[in-house]
Amino acid sequence: MHVSRPHGVVLQCEWTDIFRPRRRAIRPSLEERYESKDDYLANVKAAVQCLIDQRLLLESDLDSQLKQAGERWDWVIKQSSTIPSPHG
Repeated sequence: MHVSRPHGVVLQCEWTDIFRPRRRAIRPSLEERYESKDDYLANVKAAVQCLIDQRLLLESDLDSQLKQAGERWDWVIKQSSTIPSPHG
């Protein structure tokens, strides 16, 4: 029997800097890392292009990777809007 194993790793970081002290997060928040969704997607595109250049991904993978990254960004933003602020 073949058991499917998850691929990749998700390292959680906070959306906004106000949650870092409460959760003792040492990683920069998404707000600190990226100016906007477009900035985030530009970084994803550069990383995917690097993998394409190394022949680890196909050129045809670029659009689907950017779509997934955009969906992840939107999900994180939505989740962060439902979390109450630690300041009240």
